[in-house]
Amino acid sequence: MLDPGPARVLASASVREPIGCRHGMGSQRFMIRRAQVEDAAQLLEIYRPFVERTAVSLEVELPSCEEFAARMSAILATHEWLVAEQQGMVVGYAYGCKHREREAYRFSAEVSAYVTGPMRCVGVGRALYGRLFERLAELGYCNALAGIVLPNEPSVAFHQRLGFASVGVYHGSGFKLGRWHDVAWFERRLRHGAPADRSRSNA
Repeated sequence: MLDPGPARVLASASVREPIGCRHGMGSQRFMIRRAQVEDAAQLLEIYRPFVERTAVSLEVELPSCEEFAARMSAILATHEWLVAEQQGMVVGYAYGCKHREREAYRFSAEVSAYVTGPMRCVGVGRALYGRLFERLAELGYCNALAGIVLPNEPSVAFHQRLGFASVGVYHGSGFKLGRWHDVAWFERRLRHGAPADRSRSNA
């Protein structure tokens, strides 16, 4: 398990508080805050077209609102999930979750971000990821990993602009919409030095 020290306490204490500040200009202004399970229905509608119409997500069937809320609750307990909100409506979200089950991977987080169509290319994704990386580092995570279903040049370029480096491609690893899809993997270092692991140092 990750260090349950001050950073973990901060995450729990800030559930109802905005994270960061407002972004954008004029009608494009938005705020980044921590997600709440009550946001599930809005987030699911953002996620819906990626599942039903594209291979951006390799999820084949849209989860129910209850299932999606349960995912959020599990992630918020150990990692971080943020939303971008504009005039009371959620317009995008990003989260970090467990990369692999084995304990040695516990300092790496897999990250994803989804933004509603009208708010793409105005800085929502960049702002979400930027704050997400800060929060994951505060929680003790050292590496961010992102899988991108190919082809998706805009997403590849976006991740590279944010400091991600390509580490390889899983060829033909996902089958959706009647065809096989390659998945490219990218990595970004969140913090350097020895990981904070009080559960082991106190053993």
